[in-house]
Amino acid sequence: QQIRHRWGFILHRTLLRLIGVIGLRVPLPRRLFANRFKTYSNLSHNFLCVDESYRILSPADQGPFVEEEVIIPVEYLGNAIREALALIVQYSENHLIISSLAVRFVGPDRYGYLSPNLHQPVACLTYLSLKKDGLRELFKAFENAMFKYRGRPHWGKIHTLTKEKVKELYPETYQRFIEAKNELDPDGLFSNDYIHRLF
Repeated sequence: QQIRHRWGFILHRTLLRLIGVIGLRVPLPRRLFANRFKTYSNLSHNFLCVDESYRILSPADQGPFVEEEVIIPVEYLGNAIREALALIVQYSENHLIISSLAVRFVGPDRYGYLSPNLHQPVACLTYLSLKKDGLRELFKAFENAMFKYRGRPHWGKIHTLTKEKVKELYPETYQRFIEAKNELDPDGLFSNDYIHRLF
């Protein structure tokens, strides 16, 4: 397809970055912080953007960032968003500013033993911050809040999962994954410390 609405999308991301930068440098009362995000969301609108995937899906060109994403069944989305936004406001008092709360939707997966969307459509809630340090407490609180909505953290982003928690989140398929892993990689050639910690 031809590129469409590239500049509108660039403006959208630039405004989002400006909000995040202001939040990092200007301490604001909780009420104003919440209103800033409410105002932006009201002014923002849904639009279609067609472009190269790296231009749309990666915020890397906006500067250093960190992110955590938790995947939940779609039926819990409303309550999960409200709780995620409340955490942003709560932790903003310590200037642990999240520059955006992104939401995307993914259809069900039929095969992945450790797929967060196995056999169910899901919503993915992402905290993305321009501040790289001091966010572990907030990310942990975000995870804990989402667990009550059957949330499962994204494997490729920041998370605090342990082996015990992974077993709890994937009770029906964890052992099947271990069996497949041992069969296909008996010598641990494709394992590292991260894999050993979780499996």
